[in-house]
This record gives sequence, structure tokens and C-alpha cells, in this order.
Amino acid sequence: MQVEGTGDQPCAMIELVRIRVDEAGDFNYRDSSRLWVSVVAGVVNNDNRWAAVEAFAAERRRRWDMRELKAADMNDAQLMDVARFIITEDLTVAAIATDSRIFTADAQREWRERQVAVFRAAAARSRRAVEDEDVKERVARLRRRMHQLRHVSQPNFLQYAVLMPWLLAHLISAALLSYSTLSATDEGWLIDVLMDERPGADPGKAGDVLRDSVEAIFASDDRTVLRMPAEWPTDHAFKIKNRDPEIAVVSARQVLAAGLNSGRSDADAGLQLADFVAHLVLTLLRDPDNRGAMLAWNALVRARRVMPTEDGWPIKAWAWPTDDVADEDGQRYECLLPSRPG
Repeated sequence: MQVEGTGDQPCAMIELVRIRVDEAGDFNYRDSSRLWVSVVAGVVNNDNRWAAVEAFAAERRRRWDMRELKAADMNDAQLMDVARFIITEDLTVAAIATDSRIFTADAQREWRERQVAVFRAAAARSRRAVEDEDVKERVARLRRRMHQLRHVSQPNFLQYAVLMPWLLAHLISAALLSYSTLSATDEGWLIDVLMDERPGADPGKAGDVLRDSVEAIFASDDRTVLRMPAEWPTDHAFKIKNRDPEIAVVSARQVLAAGLNSGRSDADAGLQLADFVAHLVLTLLRDPDNRGAMLAWNALVRARRVMPTEDGWPIKAWAWPTDDVADEDGQRYECLLPSRPG
């Protein structure tokens, strides 16, 4: 996008990178005999592809008679059509998933207790939690509400405080690596993050707490460290602009200092593509023999449109780190590897 100059000043070019995030699944622990699955997925693109994304979504909605592009309502040919669009436009997608067998109710309770302790310790050390009124207010909300189920339910905690932070850091890394040649001027980068509204969490105090928790986790979990382009020098403008004042490194917390926004998927084409990716992963975890989802997912992976994890997996499977995952539970995620025949 171009920002107009004034007088004799030249116009400044600002590269806007858009990240869109959506979730799929029905995670809770009401019935321990049932497999509950939760998936959070995202799509990254820069501004010069946004018009194509909006045009594609609008045209396919008309052609397929849909109010919005919902992967759950697509046939196999339509799923592949969307996958081909993502590939053609060089968009980058990513996902993280878990289920009630590799991340049990007891594990989530223990995780939550540990996170609350980390938040409080980090707040006690932070100068900003004392000097910055906005940060001070967010910390106070976390202290009052984060540990209480009546404020943040188990499914919401799982999505926003466990899965979402890793995915957002991963998507930011994907943006940096995918668009590393964009303008290196001081104002050369803006990252716009939009998450699909979750009923019961947005708007209101629960939504505030969940967004607050994402930022706090970035400050305390080394799994959300950003991956930077190796060719960028230490004085690259993006690094200088986004260096965290407290820890002196570029962090997801600093990149997202302006906060996280939520919106409606029926009004945002990028959110509809994020829903598409989340649906593919969820479908394959429930039904690894679903041919339409398998073909579309394999196409994305083989075209290198899926941002791999640090370990080279197409997605992150989130398990309690101190427990051994049973073979049959780990094998559930093997359907997402690129080696399966199409």
C-alpha cells in the first residue's frame, strides 16, 4: 500500500503483511470416551495479493452459492480449487492441533497453573507492568481472571493460551521468511493480524483476557521465539524497530505491541482461507481416509505452501511435554505428512 506524501516529501511505501487465523473443532472434556480435537490455522499474504484473495472469495461464493467460503460445505473438487488458488498466489499457511488424548484434562489444568505462575513472576520483574498504565491494566486483568474457569473456559484457554501463541509466532516467522526482501525502511513493515471471533469470547472481558494472555505468553515461552531471515544484518530496520525494550531481541510480543484484532469470517476473505486450512487438518485427524481433504492438503504440502515447524513437520501437534504419547495417538497425525499417495 502507498502512503501519500505531503508537499515536496516523497511518498513512502509501506508493505502490509496480513495474517488471518481461524479455529476448527469442538474441544472439551465432557465425555472422556470421545476424541475431542482442536485445530488453529492461519494464512499469510502481503498486500499486493490481497485484491486477488478478495476477488477469488467473492467469485467462488457467487459460483458456489455460499454466504462465505466454508470448507465444511465444499465438495472434493471445490476443496482442490481453493488449494490450487493458495498455491498459485504463493500464500503461506500453517496450523497447530491437539486432541483430548495427547493433551488431557489433567495436563491442561497443570499447564494452566504453570502459566499463571509464569505470568505473575514475569509481571513482578517487568518495569512496564509498573510504569506503563496499559500494561499494568492488562496484568491486573490476568491476575484476577486467568486462573478462573468462569472467566476463561477450558476450550478458550486451550485455543488462546496454549495453541494460539505458538501459531502466531510461527505465522510471523513465516511472514518474515516469505517476504524477507520487502522494504527495509523504518516504516517498511506493518503486520495486520485478524482472528475470527469466537462466540462467548469476543467481545467482552473474556476476549480482553484472552488477548492479554497471548501477549504475556510471548514474554515467557521460548517456543514462540521468531525465526529471522539469516541474511538480515543486526542493524536491519525491522530488527531495530521491533526490538523488545526489556529483553533486547525481536519478539512476537513487540511485533504485536499494537494488539490483536478480531473480525467476522463472512466479512474477511482471509479468514475464510484460514477456515479452509483448519477444516482440512480437522477432517484428516478425524477421518484420515477422506480423499478430498487428503488431496487438497497434500497439494499444499508438496507445493511448499505449508510453513514447516522447527522439526520439519507440516503442523505442530501439541502434547503434554512430560508424557509419552501412545503410538496410536501419535500415528493419528501421520496422515498429515507429505509422503501419503495422492
